[in-house]
Amino acid sequence: MLWLYYEMTITNINQRFSEFCSALQSKTFINIPILKPYMVEVLEKRGDSVKSQTLDTFSLINPTWINSVNPSKEELRKLSKVSKIPLYVLQQYNDVNERPHILEGDDYSVIVFNAPVKHNDNDGLKTFPLFIFLFGTKSILTLSINELDSVNRLMTRIDGGKIGCVDSSSELLRCLFDEIIKDYFTELDAVEDKIDSLEESILK
Repeated sequence: MLWLYYEMTITNINQRFSEFCSALQSKTFINIPILKPYMVEVLEKRGDSVKSQTLDTFSLINPTWINSVNPSKEELRKLSKVSKIPLYVLQQYNDVNERPHILEGDDYSVIVFNAPVKHNDNDGLKTFPLFIFLFGTKSILTLSINELDSVNRLMTRIDGGKIGCVDSSSELLRCLFDEIIKDYFTELDAVEDKIDSLEESILK
């Protein structure tokens, strides 16, 4: 089953996730969609390099990452066609209140995970659901209603030569979750610094 293909990856991040899960409960996250222009990016590993492709040129034989932000209706229909994931399933990506979960379909799997976004220091931290679809044997499709810092960083790392993250769908999942979790820890570190500063001011 496809589930077994990435089960170990999910297990490996559970421990790290639980470390900050309780801390997140004390902080308020506001989901406000900030829509960006339609965008579809396709990265395909061919041999020892990663090439930018289109939905018309990539091959399901090779490890491939398709990332789409706020896709148009036509793009969503095309994504459904190439991935063979039902359109109504893909359309769920725009629900900003969707809770994290894992779902196993007939020919695909989906993981929904909230990723943090902070546009500037004056804004509160917002989270947006990232829909991660695994299809075929080596392909991943990520959908979100807004650009996510973690996804952009990973795209930049891969473009810069970190091609090992595209060796397989399980490895790409690991890299993706690492980037998302890193943003949560960064925010928690900032909260801890503010608490320490407040304690020092009170004790003076």
